Amino acid sequence: NEAVKPLRDHPTKTIDEEPARLSAGAAEQAARAHHAAAALRARKAKETKELELLRQKKAARRQLRSQYATRLQAHTRGWLTRQHLARGAAADEESRRSQQRANMAPVASSARLREQLAGLQLQLHDMEYRTEDRVMAIHKLQAWWRSVLASRVLWVMRLADKICAMDNQ
Repeated sequence: NEAVKPLRDHPTKTIDEEPARLSAGAAEQAARAHHAAAALRARKAKETKELELLRQKKAARRQLRSQYATRLQAHTRGWLTRQHLARGAAADEESRRSQQRANMAPVASSARLREQLAGLQLQLHDMEYRTEDRVMAIHKLQAWWRSVLASRVLWVMRLADKICAMDNQ
């Protein structure tokens, strides 16, 4: 019985055992392929979720940057408007003063009286407020204005840091 003889150089003992061994190997390979396909689907789903999360974060950063830019532009426009209005008010005040001076010119004696009164007021002011007091007031005013400017610069620097931090994310 030639078919029942053991085969040389093969792990199975007989030809009859070969189909059973092959079908068990095919089933094992099919299970591994099914498991690999399931793992691949899971990885793709995870990657899709991560990609969507990155897109959302990028959109949020873009929106935040836009909000900061809008806020900075609004502050700048407000400052420019206030500067323009202040210049206009100063020009109006100067115009009003020059008009008053022109109106007072015909009355020479009253103008002279006003000048003397103004001189007297200045002398009284000089007696009441010494030069040291004025210098001290000037220093206080300058220090206050420097603190206002420093707080504005600090605000702009913090805003710049936030924008840089968003870009680095």
